[in-house]
Amino acid sequence: MQMIEHTLDVRGPKVSDGQRSPSAIGWVLAWVEALGRETVSMAFRYTSRERGRPPAWLVAATTVRFADMSPGDGFTRLHFEAPRLGEAAEEPYKQGELFPESRPAPSDTAFDLIGDVVQDIRSAKRDSWRFDAGLLTRVERFGRAPSPWGVDSITLHGDRLPVGSPPAVDAQVSKLARSLRTIIPHPVRARVAGKLDMIRASDGSFGMLLESGESVYGVLTDGSTRLLRELWNSAVVVEGQATFRPSGSLLCLEAEGMAAATAADRFFTKAPKPRGGGQAPLARRVRVRQSATTGASAVYGQWPGDETDEEIAAAMKELD
Repeated sequence: MQMIEHTLDVRGPKVSDGQRSPSAIGWVLAWVEALGRETVSMAFRYTSRERGRPPAWLVAATTVRFADMSPGDGFTRLHFEAPRLGEAAEEPYKQGELFPESRPAPSDTAFDLIGDVVQDIRSAKRDSWRFDAGLLTRVERFGRAPSPWGVDSITLHGDRLPVGSPPAVDAQVSKLARSLRTIIPHPVRARVAGKLDMIRASDGSFGMLLESGESVYGVLTDGSTRLLRELWNSAVVVEGQATFRPSGSLLCLEAEGMAAATAADRFFTKAPKPRGGGQAPLARRVRVRQSATTGASAVYGQWPGDETDEEIAAAMKELD
């Protein structure tokens, strides 16, 4: 299998000017390995989450070699070798255009896809299919790296990555990742009916065609691929969790079950829609500063107490 060279220029107080902290280098290696695995999963399955044992092709496609380390001018250069996805992940490519929008080119490597993710984040691309909340969290965590690990930025080079403006992960990208993550609508429970017209039995991925002509992509989370073969090209109903992009458009249906559709399922032929706001914690969204003029203190003891029931009802009606 042909291996493609990529280099990562790592900058920071513990990896520059002759400094090569084992903890800093170790953190970078672990972070990049996890980021590559989640990025490739996202590109093929519309989800970075791993449930159960990963398919063999995903393991092969994300197995990269740390080959060497060399000094640079104000940085440490890490040398990697990565396989072409078309060679390492042959099985998905044999099954045709399952996810035509996102399926990477066979000549791509995991590092090429990481570069694409970084570019979409830096551009604040709200309708990107290259990341979900989990993958954005991984990039966001880089912002916490400089303090404990002494790493300020990682710049990617090699293969098709742009030479003039190579993708770099830094504090700004970390902040942008957080901004995008916090506006992603919360996942919702969903029931969707449509024609099962695309399947990939190797990892439980599937595509559904809805009445409107819209395509919905998903993955069976329990790994039961037998259902996909039995129900392919027929009307099905799927239940699970719908995830969304920062723009609010549907990203993926993480299906927990699938069955042949019945007449009653005609009410579920539309793509799921988000409900409510983004990922910001509820406590943060509803918290009100308490003082003499705000919060509960502003209204405590202020009810006049002499209105009739009819007057109160009329006042409440005016608020509708």
